[in-house]
Amino acid sequence: DLMDVDEQQLPGNVVTNVFPNPANKQLNLTLNAENAESIHVTIYNIYGQLMFNETGTSKPGITQKNINITNFPNGTYVVKISVDSKIFNHKIVKTD
Repeated sequence: DLMDVDEQQLPGNVVTNVFPNPANKQLNLTLNAENAESIHVTIYNIYGQLMFNETGTSKPGITQKNINITNFPNGTYVVKISVDSKIFNHKIVKTD
């Protein structure tokens, strides 16, 4: 499915979504949390090289983040979303 969505429930009533997968220009992250949370998003390629790194604070409810991946080479990447002490990892594929 071209619009595959991976949703994961984390402890503390935090839900994360990463889509689409595969992606070609933009990756969309959605975080749904009861409270404002410290959030850290990193993306690594399959060689472990850091491709994206950003830290911020979510708001209570839904927080959305769009990441431009146009300049990423085609391949497989791991998106790591850290919410306070909770970690969500998701594998995505970048295609043209």
